Amino acid sequence: MLENFSFRTIIEYLPLFGQGLVTTVWLSVLAFAGALAVGIVLTAMNLQRGRLFRMPAKAYIDAVRATPLLAQLYFLYFGLPRLGIILPELVVGILACH
Repeated sequence: MLENFSFRTIIEYLPLFGQGLVTTVWLSVLAFAGALAVGIVLTAMNLQRGRLFRMPAKAYIDAVRATPLLAQLYFLYFGLPRLGIILPELVVGILACH
């Protein structure tokens, strides 16, 4: 299996690996910042005494906790376009991490 292994191929595609690494780190930072913002807002809503803010926050939190991340990704990537909402792949990736 390793008789066809070539370091020249790895060196040839090294810039693409670097670009992929930069994109991954960038998406991770954006997703983390967005998740932190959504989490702070939902926590503040969930701590309210009135039902007007607490119930939607609780429903969102329960829905996100009850579904696997892969199911959320499938819904955002394949389900939303069927509803007429088309988002770029990067946006879907960021939204799914919330």
